[in-house]
Amino acid sequence: MNDKGDKISFRKMKMEQEFESIRELCCSAFPPEERREFQQLVQLKDAGGCDVLRIMNGDEPVGFCIVWIFDEFLFTEHFAIEPDRRGQGTGSRVLALLRKTYRRPLMLEVEPPCDEITSRRVNFYFRNGFYLLDRPYCQPSYGETKPEIELRLMTTLAGLP
Repeated sequence: MNDKGDKISFRKMKMEQEFESIRELCCSAFPPEERREFQQLVQLKDAGGCDVLRIMNGDEPVGFCIVWIFDEFLFTEHFAIEPDRRGQGTGSRVLALLRKTYRRPLMLEVEPPCDEITSRRVNFYFRNGFYLLDRPYCQPSYGETKPEIELRLMTTLAGLP
């Protein structure tokens, strides 16, 4: 199914019950060490400068993203599209809408491109105007039992070293 004519929008998640709708996608899209525990995720609804967004296609939920709003850029902490909606242009339209809605460059973390899946992910962001930053980066730990993780940063802001 091709959904290019459909309407992508964001709905800010503010109620704990709403977070249940993204629990399964969050767990399937991100390994445990790369995500918050569920209660930590729910607490983000009260964090200043952070929006937890349910991605909608018309009335249908098709994904979620967590964004931190800084003066100079928007940091996308997590971004996932439902598996049955991938490969249809939805992710690209979401990234374009984030840029339009928040009116600032985007930055996000990716796993180093070391296999087919991680390389495809990085190439998806390249196709959507991102640049891979050539500098070391570790995602801070999401808890006492979770390690820091070597990741890479990508941004839509050209000219960064």
